[in-house]
Amino acid sequence: MTWEEFLDTVELNVIAPRVPPRRCSFCNRGEYDVPNIMLGDGPNHGICTDCCDRASFYFERLRSPHSDAQSECVFCVDDAIRDVYTQGSGSICRKCKDYALKLFYARDID
Repeated sequence: MTWEEFLDTVELNVIAPRVPPRRCSFCNRGEYDVPNIMLGDGPNHGICTDCCDRASFYFERLRSPHSDAQSECVFCVDDAIRDVYTQGSGSICRKCKDYALKLFYARDID
Protein backbone atom coordinates (compact mmCIF):
# COMPACT_ATOMS: atom_id res chain seq x y z
CA MET A 1 0.00 0.00 0.00
CA THR A 2 1.39 3.36 -0.97
CA TRP A 3 1.23 6.46 1.20
CA GLU A 4 -1.44 8.03 -1.02
CA GLU A 5 -3.60 4.90 -0.83
CA PHE A 6 -3.25 4.87 2.95
CA LEU A 7 -4.30 8.51 3.20
CA ASP A 8 -7.36 7.78 1.07
CA THR A 9 -8.48 5.14 3.58
CA VAL A 10 -8.05 7.34 6.63
CA GLU A 11 -10.97 9.52 7.58
CA LEU A 12 -9.83 12.68 9.25
CA ASN A 13 -12.32 14.36 11.53
CA VAL A 14 -10.15 17.15 12.74
CA ILE A 15 -12.02 20.19 13.92
CA ALA A 16 -9.88 23.13 14.88
CA PRO A 17 -11.13 24.78 18.04
CA ARG A 18 -12.42 28.27 17.35
CA VAL A 19 -10.87 30.66 19.81
CA PRO A 20 -12.78 33.92 20.11
CA PRO A 21 -10.65 37.00 19.51
CA ARG A 22 -9.38 38.80 22.57
CA ARG A 23 -11.26 42.01 23.28
CA CYS A 24 -10.63 45.16 25.22
CA SER A 25 -12.99 45.24 28.21
CA PHE A 26 -13.15 49.02 28.02
CA CYS A 27 -13.98 49.75 24.35
CA ASN A 28 -14.92 46.21 23.22
CA ARG A 29 -12.64 46.39 20.17
CA GLY A 30 -11.05 43.12 19.10
CA GLU A 31 -7.40 42.18 18.87
CA TYR A 32 -7.45 42.84 15.12
CA ASP A 33 -8.75 46.40 15.62
CA VAL A 34 -6.10 47.67 18.05
CA PRO A 35 -2.28 47.50 18.11
CA ASN A 36 -1.96 45.66 21.45
CA ILE A 37 -4.14 44.16 24.17
CA MET A 38 -2.91 43.26 27.64
CA LEU A 39 -4.99 40.47 29.15
CA GLY A 40 -6.03 40.56 32.77
CA ASP A 41 -7.25 38.00 35.26
CA GLY A 42 -9.46 35.84 33.07
CA PRO A 43 -10.14 35.62 29.36
CA ASN A 44 -12.76 38.38 29.38
CA HIS A 45 -10.55 41.10 30.85
CA GLY A 46 -8.22 43.08 28.64
CA ILE A 47 -7.11 46.63 27.91
CA CYS A 48 -5.90 48.07 24.62
CA THR A 49 -3.30 50.79 24.13
CA ASP A 50 -5.92 53.48 23.42
CA CYS A 51 -7.90 52.75 26.60
CA CYS A 52 -4.68 52.57 28.60
CA ASP A 53 -3.83 56.04 27.35
CA ARG A 54 -7.31 57.22 28.36
CA ALA A 55 -6.79 55.73 31.81
CA SER A 56 -3.48 57.62 32.07
CA PHE A 57 -5.27 60.85 31.21
CA TYR A 58 -7.91 60.05 33.86
CA PHE A 59 -5.34 59.36 36.60
CA GLU A 60 -3.33 62.49 35.72
CA ARG A 61 -6.47 64.60 36.20
CA LEU A 62 -7.52 62.84 39.41
CA ARG A 63 -6.88 65.43 42.11
CA SER A 64 -7.46 63.52 45.33
CA PRO A 65 -5.73 60.26 46.23
CA HIS A 66 -9.16 58.74 46.86
CA SER A 67 -12.02 59.33 44.50
CA ASP A 68 -15.60 58.17 44.31
CA ALA A 69 -14.52 55.63 41.68
CA GLN A 70 -13.19 52.98 44.02
CA SER A 71 -13.63 49.37 43.04
CA GLU A 72 -11.70 46.21 42.32
CA CYS A 73 -9.17 46.23 39.50
CA VAL A 74 -9.77 43.29 37.15
CA PHE A 75 -6.02 43.02 36.48
CA CYS A 76 -4.79 42.79 40.10
CA VAL A 77 -4.33 39.44 41.76
CA ASP A 78 -5.57 40.70 45.12
CA ASP A 79 -9.10 41.88 45.83
CA ALA A 80 -8.13 45.24 47.28
CA ILE A 81 -10.41 48.21 46.73
CA ARG A 82 -8.54 51.11 45.13
CA ASP A 83 -9.02 54.04 42.77
CA VAL A 84 -9.82 52.69 39.32
CA TYR A 85 -10.60 53.91 35.84
CA THR A 86 -13.81 52.24 34.72
CA GLN A 87 -15.40 52.11 31.31
CA GLY A 88 -17.53 49.41 29.73
CA SER A 89 -17.00 46.18 31.67
CA GLY A 90 -13.37 46.97 32.53
CA SER A 91 -11.69 48.59 35.50
CA ILE A 92 -7.99 49.19 36.01
CA CYS A 93 -6.00 50.68 38.90
CA ARG A 94 -3.10 53.10 38.60
CA LYS A 95 -0.45 50.42 39.26
CA CYS A 96 -1.74 48.05 36.59
CA LYS A 97 -2.16 50.94 34.14
CA ASP A 98 1.49 51.90 34.66
CA TYR A 99 2.55 48.30 34.09
CA ALA A 100 0.47 48.10 30.90
CA LEU A 101 1.99 51.32 29.58
CA LYS A 102 5.46 49.95 30.18
CA LEU A 103 4.54 46.80 28.27
CA PHE A 104 2.91 48.66 25.41
CA TYR A 105 5.67 51.19 24.94
CA ALA A 106 8.61 48.86 25.66
CA ARG A 107 9.87 50.67 28.73
CA ASP A 108 11.83 48.94 31.47
CA ILE A 109 9.54 47.03 33.81
CA ASP A 110 10.30 47.29 37.50
